[in-house]
Amino acid sequence: MTINTVVNREWRDQAENVLFMDVSLNGHNVILGSIYGPNNTGREFYRFINGILGETAGSYTVIGGDWNTVLDPQPVQYNIDILNMTAIPNPVNSGLLRDMCTQYNLSDPFRVLYPNKNDYTYSPFGDIRRNRSRLDFFLISNNLIPAVDHCRISPSVLCAQFDHKNISLSLNCKTDQVPKKKKLTNCFLNSRYLGLSVTASAIESYAVAIDTSYNENPALPANFANTLEFVEDLKRQISSLKTTLRELENLELQ
Repeated sequence: MTINTVVNREWRDQAENVLFMDVSLNGHNVILGSIYGPNNTGREFYRFINGILGETAGSYTVIGGDWNTVLDPQPVQYNIDILNMTAIPNPVNSGLLRDMCTQYNLSDPFRVLYPNKNDYTYSPFGDIRRNRSRLDFFLISNNLIPAVDHCRISPSVLCAQFDHKNISLSLNCKTDQVPKKKKLTNCFLNSRYLGLSVTASAIESYAVAIDTSYNENPALPANFANTLEFVEDLKRQISSLKTTLRELENLELQ
């Protein structure tokens, strides 16, 4: 909110897989790009990006997204960006991507910081397929490399509906010197058990508030001698249900 920002120009492709902006940030000209790489051979995709970068030569560039391929060209048994795979994902696109990096002096900041680190951003849903790959990464101008503070892959997916991890890049932000404000993630809103959890908590609140000294209740089930016995049994059931829901949520997260 403290940065003076002006969007000078914008580019979008027809497939809606590329969004680039020429932005002035406190007087610095930066090309920001967000992409989703094609699953098949994407010559037109890379031709479109090359055209943008050709128009803006000399600017700082930061591009990020899911490229659906990897930068490492080595065979699978030596490839640092994949695991348990029989082939490089979209090898033609991998070559086109490396050519683009060479032509426009771009580098992967994660690999610059960690040249030998094995970490992956994509893993398929379920427990059967064991393949992993680092499909999500940034590309930045080589002249921005000295400004990189952090480039990280989150330790896990943000919620159970995602099969890609979050990636982050920090440039000249000195975040370690700024007190971090604690925030509550909203990923719990995606839980399939949220409705049951809210209902269980609501019933528990009612159970706690019931006047157990009142026993003349015609709606009381016949197998309970009094209201206190009914409420205590209800509390036990709700507690058991909430424990089960927590276990299910933990299994879903795993």
